[in-house]
Amino acid sequence: MGSFTPVESRMNPRRHAAALFLAALPLGAMAQDRPARPDIAKVIGIDADRAAQVKTILRAAHEKRRAAMQSIQADTDAQLATVLSADELARLKAAFPHPPGPGRGAPGTPSVTQ
Repeated sequence: MGSFTPVESRMNPRRHAAALFLAALPLGAMAQDRPARPDIAKVIGIDADRAAQVKTILRAAHEKRRAAMQSIQADTDAQLATVLSADELARLKAAFPHPPGPGRGAPGTPSVTQ
């Protein structure tokens, strides 16, 4: 049997730093009092131009996730409307109100648009 090598020691240092950065990003609910994001240039050790490119890529990915979630929710609402009456759908939505703030849906919280 070969010896166990921790993932950290096998991972490229840049990829490791990027993975740590991405793991720290708030991908779900975004609290209004969330901590400031780390300075990408300092964390990864890159110049400001490349850090700006990374930020642009991450922002675009966030927008894609948001658009995908909105599409999924619209599809879910359409499916629910075929099963539930308007009154039942309204009660379902009232039972699962959105949390406040821009990120909405916290992990584990059903999201039914209103």
